[in-house]
Amino acid sequence: ASIDQLVSTVGQIDGVVSCAGSTKFGTLDELSTEDIAESLANKLIGQIALARASVPAIRDRGVIVLSSGLLSVSPIIGSTAKSVANAGVEAFVRAVALELPRGIRAVAVSPGWVGNPPADPIHDPRPFTSARQVALAYLEAIEGTMTGVTIPIGAVHPSAA
Repeated sequence: ASIDQLVSTVGQIDGVVSCAGSTKFGTLDELSTEDIAESLANKLIGQIALARASVPAIRDRGVIVLSSGLLSVSPIIGSTAKSVANAGVEAFVRAVALELPRGIRAVAVSPGWVGNPPADPIHDPRPFTSARQVALAYLEAIEGTMTGVTIPIGAVHPSAA
């Protein structure tokens, strides 16, 4: 309904960007089947639904940009639901890029940990991806020509090396 309202107000759109989707952290023993299903519904199915609803409204050669994340390729303990959802988003982008009409592109953006550098980098050496890096990756996805790919961001992202 929201896409229909947007189109009735502004006409066709150049594309859609999704940065939404929450998931639950917890080990397989800690998560219920319902927790996992809810995580997949929020992060994966929600973005697929947005993409599906948007296609008729997107101009020729427009773009759908979805969000995955580092945990798709580099999971940590407790990230089962998030890792699966992120990997699903990336697989969806690869597959739907083959099917989209009118030259519409599909791209996923996969940031590493986003935030400010730690106050004490010697004792807390976690590398973070800056908000600027993330914004530039989304801009690349929107303005570029690639389709069916995931743009990895961040020094700790194994795909970015």
